[in-house]
Amino acid sequence: YYWPTDGTALDFVAVPNSLVGTAYFTAPGRAADGATALTFVIPDGNNYHDKNLMTTQLVKSQTGGTIALLFRHLLSKVQIKVVQGNRETSNARWLVTVNDIKVTGLKCAGQVVINQDWDATANPTTGCSWDNVSGSETWQVTDGAKSLYASINSGAAKTDYSSAATYYMLPQELVGQEITINYTVDTDFLGNPTQPNTSKTYSKEILVKDAGISQWYMNKNIVYTITINPEDVTEITFTVNEEEWGTGSGSEDI
Repeated sequence: YYWPTDGTALDFVAVPNSLVGTAYFTAPGRAADGATALTFVIPDGNNYHDKNLMTTQLVKSQTGGTIALLFRHLLSKVQIKVVQGNRETSNARWLVTVNDIKVTGLKCAGQVVINQDWDATANPTTGCSWDNVSGSETWQVTDGAKSLYASINSGAAKTDYSSAATYYMLPQELVGQEITINYTVDTDFLGNPTQPNTSKTYSKEILVKDAGISQWYMNKNIVYTITINPEDVTEITFTVNEEEWGTGSGSEDI
């Protein structure tokens, strides 16, 4: 690659090569006023949840040297974990098995247009935001039942339910999106003849917004943790941790 010999300044923007030519990305060219016209589209009904949509901001008026490119994620990375809040007391021992988790009411279609003034560092949501967000879909989180200990008598460390529990999600306002969790609690009363061992199954519905955030934003890693206390099966703690998903950088000598 070579720079123009007449000193003409160039503008640069980059997207992952894996998105070029797909239904998710179009580059129709520059508008008459010079605004960038990069459009990312999620068609309704399209399974986009393993597609890491990324772009850089416009790097303007370059005439030579190295071009530094800062990539940002255009989706939200959402994870769901489940942990067992208590293992045993002097009177009983418990084992929680997660049978099913799903999230309903998720928006699944929309588009984002990046304009020339977008500053991905200083103002990441100004000049780059999702519009026409619509549709409704269900995220089937689980891929089979999983116990949170190896067995009811095992002292092995508890494990998070993490299998198939990460989704790249369309940024959206949280209103009626709901998590449904179905789980079984096995109770061993440690040989007490007056307390036969039990196995009971429960189902709970949790509004996603009740964890404490009302919006999924671009370039955020959002981890929800559901803690089930088997000593009191009505006691479920639902918390969320939100942080920057991270950025990627690259450069090209031309």
